[in-house]
Amino acid sequence: MCTQSGDKCTQSGDMCTQSGDKCTQSCDKCTQSVSIGSFGSIKELVNHHMSTQTPVTKASNAMIRNPISKVKDEHDLRHEDILLDTKLGQGHFGDVHKATFKNKPVAVKTCKATVDAATRRKFLSETYILKNYNHPNIVKLIGVATDRHPIYIVMEFVQGQKPEKKWM
Repeated sequence: MCTQSGDKCTQSGDMCTQSGDKCTQSCDKCTQSVSIGSFGSIKELVNHHMSTQTPVTKASNAMIRNPISKVKDEHDLRHEDILLDTKLGQGHFGDVHKATFKNKPVAVKTCKATVDAATRRKFLSETYILKNYNHPNIVKLIGVATDRHPIYIVMEFVQGQKPEKKWM
């Protein structure tokens, strides 16, 4: 279960976002918008579902029994730390930009906010593979920003080449 805006359930690919007093959980089959009213955060909403044993959605009737806290790893980034610059191109999922992260040039792939959960999982699947590689002929994954839309995949910037040219 998602506990903060931008969290994702890695097994299902669900994404939670929070805007004002609305908590939205997107999944393959639906997008459910729940008024969280007196809850200050998605974490409080999860705690409410646990303590009252109310279903997360009417359609699934799923109950929260053991929520999993998000474990940050070195690849978790925040949008506010990434400064987009020049648009380098456009792909199936979104745009590719030259950007700056920690005063270094990087390439950023974006995923349109309008894509469904299955497409978002496909977009993010590249990161699961790249996290495990450290080779001079493979573009290095810097990290992923999922705290809001659009989702960013941040990679090393390869001067004079499109990112996919180095590793495909």
